[in-house]
Amino acid sequence: MLNAHGAALPADPATVSIASLSYDSEEGETYPLNIVVNVPDGVAGKQLTITPGGIKRGT
Repeated sequence: MLNAHGAALPADPATVSIASLSYDSEEGETYPLNIVVNVPDGVAGKQLTITPGGIKRGT
């Protein structure tokens, strides 16, 4: 089975998870949340940064 980006989905959903979760606040008011999910390198959305201004996807 393939996802919308053409990548194979794991047979066991338990193998897909959040690899790391962190946040940072330089000025103490906003907290960007950085999420790295357990998917192969190069997959769009492997890294997500969530801020009050929106969500940015990275690889």
